[in-house]
Amino acid sequence: MQSKTQKADFCFKEFAINQDQCAMKVGVEAVAFGAWCHVNEASRALDIGSGTGILSLMLAQRNDSVNVLGIEISQRASEQANENFQRSPWSKRLRCENLDFLDFVPDELYDLIVSNPPFFKAGIKSVSLERSAARFEENLPLNELVSRASSFLKPKGKCCFMLPLDRRDELVQLAELVGLYPERLTEVQSTANKPPARLFSQFGRACGANCIQDVLQIYASESKYTDSFRNLTEAFYLDL
Repeated sequence: MQSKTQKADFCFKEFAINQDQCAMKVGVEAVAFGAWCHVNEASRALDIGSGTGILSLMLAQRNDSVNVLGIEISQRASEQANENFQRSPWSKRLRCENLDFLDFVPDELYDLIVSNPPFFKAGIKSVSLERSAARFEENLPLNELVSRASSFLKPKGKCCFMLPLDRRDELVQLAELVGLYPERLTEVQSTANKPPARLFSQFGRACGANCIQDVLQIYASESKYTDSFRNLTEAFYLDL
């Protein structure tokens, strides 16, 4: 574990992240997603593919009552997530298990399930097996993720996923097959002159509920965030 005098890899207002043992690093989209997820009414949350633990930490900061369990297939990443948890103000409410989500059997159901899962079906694989596992869905197909997440969810619970925008229709169709329906869909674009590339999605069990659809733009210019992004993430970033 890092000493108190050693600087962390990534510092937020209320916690810090070390990420040298994690294949996927903290990114601006993940921070926006952690701030976007609806956690206010949750007492038990599950973070699938927790990586550095960034989403779990953000949920714990936003809700003083939530207990979060992270599931992470990489042993090195799960150990680092737990170290990040132990250095945070919410260490008693956070835990990460080194486990394949396909082998996970919960002891109780969850109010909130979040996941920034392996994004892509196919592509050029990295020389790092851990990075490839984090980016490509061979170890966690989207249909398995959605189906199992649904079975672990309380009747009034919420599932939140971040995926490439081009998988939107596939995600909605898979969710409806297991009784989950879109409640919020936010398309995320980096700048005004670039098309949206990511989708933040929230699903619940209410069929026919009105779905809120909007767009989040991250950068107003090359070096300046939009007001929408600043308002969303101001509780976390040290310098906006």
